[in-house]
Amino acid sequence: MPDCQPIIDEIAGLKQERADLQEDLRGVPREPRPGPSQKQAIVAQIKKITSQIAEKEGELRICLGLPAPLPPLICPLVGATASLASNNPAFPGPFAPPLAVSLTFSGPQRSRVDLSAISFRIGPVSIPRTPCSDLISVTVPAAGGTYDPVLGEISIPVTATVNHALSGGFLNICALAPAAPSTAASPLTTGTLPSGVSGSISGVPLSKPAGTLTLVASGVLAGGPSQIAGTAIDLTISGTLNPQP
Repeated sequence: MPDCQPIIDEIAGLKQERADLQEDLRGVPREPRPGPSQKQAIVAQIKKITSQIAEKEGELRICLGLPAPLPPLICPLVGATASLASNNPAFPGPFAPPLAVSLTFSGPQRSRVDLSAISFRIGPVSIPRTPCSDLISVTVPAAGGTYDPVLGEISIPVTATVNHALSGGFLNICALAPAAPSTAASPLTTGTLPSGVSGSISGVPLSKPAGTLTLVASGVLAGGPSQIAGTAIDLTISGTLNPQP
């Protein structure tokens, strides 16, 4: 029988490395929180390590002579609702944009979860101290993370891109000064995160057999109009998974 222990040890090391990065991304109480650029770098590292874990787990199944894993299961989030709030008085929210989202579970015990791309708009909102309004478009690309089938916990590192369409002013002069996009990185999680909006924000793990869950993310916008940069935002997504992993 082949010796599979080196692969097992490698997977354990990668999972510990990922867990440490996820803690860094959440922010440690009483310690400086990572800035927006640091968060984006951490998200990229987590995605890379998650892919490495999936590859090694495939090698381990072959080494142990185990059958192929269950096929991926696509689970729409039925009745999905979203809430977006910020600490910026120009657009404090909460906004409730329409949302369509699904989660795909795969891998051993379906412990890998992939989020479908999300996009929605809010506004237009007035930009303080200017004659301009901003139609804000939020995009969260498809991303992969982890699912604990026992505890129902989900954590997916994401980076949201916020595009700005400015308008207003004399002869619509605001539209002549296109604004660069803003970005914000955070885990999208059923756990609890520190929040620059409300102090902390909490999700709810997948509850069976009801299938309900709540995912939350909290970050700080980097880039974009100077009146928007540095704004803390919270995103909450709730719904019912049907089918369930």
